[in-house]
Formats: sequence, structure tokens, C-alpha cells
Amino acid sequence: MELPFGVIENSAGVDSAANQGRWAETMVYPAVFLTDPRVGWEAVDDGTARVYVPFGESEQFYLFNLQPPVQGVEELPLLQPGGE
Repeated sequence: MELPFGVIENSAGVDSAANQGRWAETMVYPAVFLTDPRVGWEAVDDGTARVYVPFGESEQFYLFNLQPPVQGVEELPLLQPGGE
């Protein structure tokens, strides 16, 4: 990845952060979370959904906290792969 201070290659942390940023920016175009076949949704409870997004050969996930009345996503914490 080319950054202002140099090129970083094969850094799991930088790759993960770049992927998180890429998917976080898609909140501007929320339809991608419904139309991209690589994205998966899973209900956690009545107000929370886990959204899986691709990350290389694996995936990362976000937790969407949707509280009524839903005017949009209230909170978007990211959990690391394998994290709970």
C-alpha cells in the first residue's frame, strides 16, 4: 500500500485497517451492503445485526446497532476477525 510516508507491503495490521476503512466508507452508499454478494448479514438480536465483509481470503465483520425508529445506523463498531 502506498502511503504519504512510504510504501508498506505485507503488513496484516495495515491491510486490515485499509479494509475496515474501505467498508466503513461504503456507509455513504448503503445499498452495497445489500447488493454485493460477498457481504453477509446475521441477526444477533432484535436491534443488532452482524455484517460480514470480505478481507482477502477471509472476512471481517461489523456490528450494526439499529434502534427504532431507525433513521440510520446509530453505531458501527468493528470487531477483529475471530474477536467477540
